[in-house]
Amino acid sequence: MTGETIDAAPVRPQPWRTIWTSPRQTMRQLIASEARPSWSLVVGLAALHGALATMGGLAANGQLSLGLAVMPTLIGVMQVLFGVLIGPFLLAFSSGWFGGQAQPDDIRQSLAWSYAPYAVTALVWIPLLIPFGDPITPEAIDNPSASTILRGLLLLGASLIYFVALAWTTVLQVITLAEVQQFSCALSPASLSGSSRW
Repeated sequence: MTGETIDAAPVRPQPWRTIWTSPRQTMRQLIASEARPSWSLVVGLAALHGALATMGGLAANGQLSLGLAVMPTLIGVMQVLFGVLIGPFLLAFSSGWFGGQAQPDDIRQSLAWSYAPYAVTALVWIPLLIPFGDPITPEAIDNPSASTILRGLLLLGASLIYFVALAWTTVLQVITLAEVQQFSCALSPASLSGSSRW
């Protein structure tokens, strides 16, 4: 047997799959990778989620119109885009006061990929945009029809998924930002169990 060593192929990051359960490891792979996957799709879908959530809520109440939907939809989309494009510079500047070491591009990776739960759940709002049945109004609640009940159940289900996705996105943002900034998460599952998964 010769003493030659075989270089292992670099691990190609797959953040769409791994960010859900291994955010810290995913960020380590992304930061170390020379060919990072594009985050534009995840950010675009997250912005779409915000727009569809606004329109879905208006449609459920029978208030969906161009005039009512344009401004909240634009604000939601701009918040996501501003957070990913401008936010990293602000976070790099402010976190430097506390010993953060990440560059804006690394922070952008953490913010963008943490939107994955929010992005993949965007489609749950589409059934509410289909014009069927009566809108959910106080009068309709007093004497609900089958279509009103169905629309109410769809709105409830979409809202629950929305809040779960939003909560998990927030958790991922904290964990991934702490990883790229090299902050210690004292109460993270990794510190409690000694596992490097988180």
